[in-house]
Parts: sequence; structure tokens; C-alpha cells
Amino acid sequence: MSTPSSTVSTTTEAVNSASTANVVVAAMTLIVFWSRSGSTKILAQKLAASIPNSELLEIKSVEDFSGIWGSLMIAKHWFYSDGSKLSEESSKAIEGFETKFTSVWIGTPIFMGSVSPPMRTWLTQHKAQLVDEQGKPKVRLGLFASMGGSGDAATFAEMRRRLNVTDTAIIQTLAVNEKQLASFDGSTAPKLEL
Repeated sequence: MSTPSSTVSTTTEAVNSASTANVVVAAMTLIVFWSRSGSTKILAQKLAASIPNSELLEIKSVEDFSGIWGSLMIAKHWFYSDGSKLSEESSKAIEGFETKFTSVWIGTPIFMGSVSPPMRTWLTQHKAQLVDEQGKPKVRLGLFASMGGSGDAATFAEMRRRLNVTDTAIIQTLAVNEKQLASFDGSTAPKLEL
């Protein structure tokens, strides 16, 4: 896997079309992630540090996926291709989403070549906020993943499928393995564009 060489670029101003006064507001980027071991959280934090006006949203699961027992629980969810129960806060619609955010990065650790069960649930619960009925993203979308070695292509394909995105070319992706994570500073993340 090669790391993208483009630099992070964000829109610094956007017109709030919901306002009759056409108020100019700073564009915001939401970085949503679930992390089991902490690698995806570190990746999300580094990505946020490189994007002005970004906000982190960590998904919380009701189930405890730590330790050996947690690995077995994740394997069970993976085998049945289902999600997991999220905390009440993580299950809620994102307040003010339509007027606050112009870009969203969605991140997951790769588990057995697929999306983590908590992120599967989150994608299902929030896809109406992210993608319209025709499968076109309502905001600029980016998908990111931390991984031990490989599995990013299948994971990103699954995320697109769960969001019902029809034009997959308009979604940027970023995969960082354990070796790359230490030196990743966010500057090589692709630019999010519609």
C-alpha cells in the first residue's frame, strides 16, 4: 500500500444556504471513528490536528471489546456480519449536522478484512444524514482505516456498500498500517472534494 502524496486542503469558508442572509461560516470537518486498541484513535487525532476547524466524534459501544474475550466477541459479530449495540449517545443523530459540517471522515480499525462491528452499526444508523436516496453523498466524504497489514480495499468497499453510495469515485480513502502510524502527521491525507 502506498500512502497518498496529496496534501490536506480544507475549504476555509462556505455559504450557509439555510440562512436567508447568506452568512459566511467556517467549514467544519467531522472525524468519526471507533477504536479498539487505540491505533484508530491516534490516527483520527493526527488527522484532526492537520485539518483546521475539525471535530472528533468517538463512537462508543455498549459491549466491552477489550482483551481476549473482546476479540472473541468481535469475531462473533464479524462471522454473522452484524453490528454491535452502541451507546445511546453514539446512536443519536448528529445535532446540527446539516448546517455545521461540510466534510466527514469516517474511521475504523480493520478486523479480518472488514469494518469493525461498532462502525457497521454507526454507518447503518447515520447513512441518511450522509448520503441521499440516490446514493450521492450530502457532504464530502473520506474513509480511513488503521490496519496491521492489509484489508483496506475490502473494508472501504464494505463501508461504501453500507452507506449505499453509488458513485464510489467521489469518496477519498486513507489507510495507515502500524508501521506508518508513528510517522503519519496528516499532511498526506487526500483532499475531500465533491
